Amino acid sequence: EDGGKHGKKFPMAGAEFKAKVDQRVAKARQHMESRVTNLPADKQKEMMKNMWKPLLVQLIVTFITSFVFALLLKGFPAEWNVYGLGFFFWLGFIFPTQVAAVIFGGTKPEWVIAKIAIMAGAALGCMEIAAAVFARMM
Repeated sequence: EDGGKHGKKFPMAGAEFKAKVDQRVAKARQHMESRVTNLPADKQKEMMKNMWKPLLVQLIVTFITSFVFALLLKGFPAEWNVYGLGFFFWLGFIFPTQVAAVIFGGTKPEWVIAKIAIMAGAALGCMEIAAAVFARMM
């Protein structure tokens, strides 16, 4: 294969893939920092001062989700796969909610799939981490 318009050939070596990912992360970080540093200092301070509110809400919601998941796990027989239950919990409750939030949240159509993939993938990762924690506790 010629790698298409981006010149990427799959499968690719792990080191090469890591180098490409690191390059993209550095570019994204530079873009973000340039946007933040272009803001006036008072606006930067205001944004930083108000950031604790959404982060606190996210932390509370994460604990609530983990608590409900723990209750769900407690009701199932011990021989059930905790990671599978985490996946189905995500699939039945979290994924549909996030899809609806993206679709009806004013996201531009060209970004819907990417945004759903990022949000849902992160949520699935969190659910599986919670499953790993609960598996160790049980």
